[in-house]
Amino acid sequence: MSSFAFRLKNIYWNDINVKNRHTTLRHIQLLQLVWVGLGIGYNSYSFWLINVGEPALSPTAPLHGALFMIVCGSIIVWGYLGELSAYKLSLPILITLLLYSGLWLHLSVIAQNAEFTGYSSTYSWAAAVLINSYGTVTLLTGLIIAWRTKTD
Repeated sequence: MSSFAFRLKNIYWNDINVKNRHTTLRHIQLLQLVWVGLGIGYNSYSFWLINVGEPALSPTAPLHGALFMIVCGSIIVWGYLGELSAYKLSLPILITLLLYSGLWLHLSVIAQNAEFTGYSSTYSWAAAVLINSYGTVTLLTGLIIAWRTKTD
């Protein structure tokens, strides 16, 4: 890369784009809140199924899953309201927990058996994996943007 192109890139990234990063982070945080809503909806429906005598959607205890989503939502809202330091420090922990409990545990069912034991159907398994994959991507994206955004 030529020296001129390198300087132009740095000027754009460090000066002009700083304002856009705040806006982009806020959009990503709204997408993260969509994930929280999907997760709370999934766990609420699973809880309702248990109460009417049907099997749960997944082996995850619905109240534990909903509580995790509420904690995640609180941290995301905290970051949305401007507490970027807490947001930046909390997101790696949330991502680690989500990768283990939200993806690894669900995906490991494939290696254990092909019958999806503990899930009401293969669709409920797929929904859990898709919701948590979406959450992982939006949380990682938010973390990267947050670390590149200067705090005032």
